[in-house]
Amino acid sequence: MGLLPHSEPQKTKPKFSFTSTSLLVVYGIVISHGISLSVVTPFIAEFCHHRLGYSPDAIGDAAGWLIGVFSFAGFFSSFFIGHLTDLFGRKPLVLMGLFVSATTTLCFGFSKTFPVALLLRFTGGFLNGNAA
Repeated sequence: MGLLPHSEPQKTKPKFSFTSTSLLVVYGIVISHGISLSVVTPFIAEFCHHRLGYSPDAIGDAAGWLIGVFSFAGFFSSFFIGHLTDLFGRKPLVLMGLFVSATTTLCFGFSKTFPVALLLRFTGGFLNGNAA
C-alpha cells in the first residue's frame, strides 16, 4: 500500500491586511469629519453677529441652521455616497470628501451672507460621506 505524502495546506495571504497605515488613514478621516462638524461651534455666535449682521435676538436661529444643516445633509446623502462608493471605489470618494470638507470649511469662514454660509455648510455635509 502506498501512502500519499503528507502535504501542508498552502497558506494564502489575505487580499487586504489591516495595517497601522490603514488605521491611521481611517482615524484621519474620522477626525476630519469631527473637525468639519464642530469647528464652527465656538465662534458661530460672533460670526452670525459681526460677519452676517444678525441681531442678538436672531443669532440662535441662524447659528442653529448653520450647525444643523451639516448633519442634516450628511444624513440624507450617506446612502447616495455609499452607492457612489460601490461604483467608483472608496479612494476617489474619500479623497473627494476630504477635499470638499477642507474647501467648504475654509470658504465658510470667508462667507459674508447667510445663504452662502448655509450653502457651504450644506455642501460640506452632503459631500462629506467619509463618516458614513
